[in-house]
Amino acid sequence: MRKTTVIVAWAAGLAAAVGLPGVAVAQQVRHQADPTAPEAPPQPAPIQLQRMALVNFLFAEVMINGKGPYKFIVDTGATQTVLSERLAGTLGLKKISTNIMYGLGGEGKIDSPMYRADSIKVGDVTVKNLPLGTLGNPILDLVMDGILAPTVLADFIVTINYPDSQIELSRKAPTTGTAVPVWFFSGLLLVPSQINGKFSGNLLLDTGADGTLMSHSMANSLGVNKNTPGASLNLPIGGIGGLEDGILLVPSVTLKTPFETKQFDKMMAIDLKSMSSLIQTELSGVLGFDVLKDYRVTIDYQNAEIRLTK
Repeated sequence: MRKTTVIVAWAAGLAAAVGLPGVAVAQQVRHQADPTAPEAPPQPAPIQLQRMALVNFLFAEVMINGKGPYKFIVDTGATQTVLSERLAGTLGLKKISTNIMYGLGGEGKIDSPMYRADSIKVGDVTVKNLPLGTLGNPILDLVMDGILAPTVLADFIVTINYPDSQIELSRKAPTTGTAVPVWFFSGLLLVPSQINGKFSGNLLLDTGADGTLMSHSMANSLGVNKNTPGASLNLPIGGIGGLEDGILLVPSVTLKTPFETKQFDKMMAIDLKSMSSLIQTELSGVLGFDVLKDYRVTIDYQNAEIRLTK
């Protein structure tokens, strides 16, 4: 059976942080929609999302093979929809291959079974014959059944509406809001940003992260490393391969994106070298919930553009 390279995004802050997966090819390309168009009415109704206390994630109800609904985190940091191994067993899905899943913690990679669903349904939209990755993580199993990558809806203009807790789908691109050209790497969205008015980099737009983070490389550029007094955080981050040490705290950070400038008293920094290597470009950090929570985030996968409105 074929093995597929998998890139992992993460949700920082869920019991420290927990790795969340997504498939991606390590090259710079615009997303290409699946040739099998989803079944949906001309104008699908908004998809209502749920929130949970203590975790800053948005959850969608997903039907799989007519069963459910199941609770999936909406995660732009994942380019493939993933379900828990527990749910795959409950549904009796057929294994079709094994993935190599890369991410934070331990050796940084694990083998992950791959399954195929006859159909998944989100709101009014049904996608058939869809491959699904799996993740066995007992902490994640406590709060969710899987991860919904918005790329599965990429035939539409996708708006993740944080204030109203819903996903809105349209076939017509909006004309309002701040248009932000972004880098697309197989569905991952990298936003050009600037830190402390001196250093530029690309940050992953990640609705599956509850906090904004920077890379070790960016922290080093700001003069912070493991030898800086008081910078090391004695709190490991949990990932798909185990625990990840070496977390740094960077004080007094000003983050300027194309849509706003935000001041942070402190920002965590993590090692993103393996992620940068897989997508073949320097990943300088992650834009998470604390930056995105007041916006309607509209993603046009076909034209490599996002728009943000309040």
